[in-house]
Amino acid sequence: MIIMVLQKLESSAIEEYLSSYEWAVKDNANVPKAVTGLLSHVLGSALYEETLRLLPMDSLRLHEDGWIYIYKIRDGSIVKPYCGGIDSKPIVERGLKTPTVASRPPRHLDSAVDQVMNAAYIFSQERTGAIGLYGIDVTLAPFIRRDKLDYRAVKQNIQR
Repeated sequence: MIIMVLQKLESSAIEEYLSSYEWAVKDNANVPKAVTGLLSHVLGSALYEETLRLLPMDSLRLHEDGWIYIYKIRDGSIVKPYCGGIDSKPIVERGLKTPTVASRPPRHLDSAVDQVMNAAYIFSQERTGAIGLYGIDVTLAPFIRRDKLDYRAVKQNIQR
């Protein structure tokens, strides 16, 4: 699907981004005007065209006329789930396993935190909203005890 979308891409999306007149360029204040912002805008513009084909015409008309607002319609995120949650226990028990990463189960708190955060990062790429980590306190407690960490060391591990 991505190949088909990119084949439809026109240079107008690039010009639109560089001139910054289009509201969609300034829609997200968290995305800087840089190469990553350009890529996001160009791909988002192409995905927008595909999104228009998926939504009912009545809904699109209401959105275009300002009666409703379809959140994140411009970047193709409408086809991805919004929020999600991860259970940290399987990651810590088995290690982080993906098609490109294979980690053994962690033995120390810092490795456990790294693996859970890497899993959350990977999972977040498939979502448009928040990612919840449930069971993280109970899952990490044995590492804290085994490593004999004090409050300051635990806090530092979580903050890094």
